[in-house]
Amino acid sequence: MMPRLLVATVVLGLIAVAAEAQRVRPKPPVKAGKVVKPDNDWTGKVTDNKKVKDAPAKGYITEKDAFEKLWKSWRGDEKVPTVDFTKKIVIVTVSTGGPNVPRITARLNEGNLQVLAISTKLAGPGFGYSIAVFDKEGIKKLNGKEVK
Repeated sequence: MMPRLLVATVVLGLIAVAAEAQRVRPKPPVKAGKVVKPDNDWTGKVTDNKKVKDAPAKGYITEKDAFEKLWKSWRGDEKVPTVDFTKKIVIVTVSTGGPNVPRITARLNEGNLQVLAISTKLAGPGFGYSIAVFDKEGIKKLNGKEVK
């Protein structure tokens, strides 16, 4: 009688362990996506905090006039670069709370361009920015939001 009880206990224990392992099985890893680099990335600092309002609300620019307006606001008389908006998209990142220039990294994951910006947190007037030009082929979303 004792061996049967021991076998039953071991079997029940194994079933419990298997059930728990099934319950806590890690999810498959999320695809990290492909690292993409901008064709150009202009960075800088603007001391006038009011000019941060010139940044596009959606975080990107898809047409020439908006690009020229932003460029002239933040970069003054510097010549506006030519961007072919039929093939490119401009991603604009700002770092407020001081003249902190953001550095960006980007991954394209199933049509979603995920842009991460990091910067220091120096106090002072103004803000830092990044104006980056990416190939828009395959980009349907920016950080999870639809690009129009």
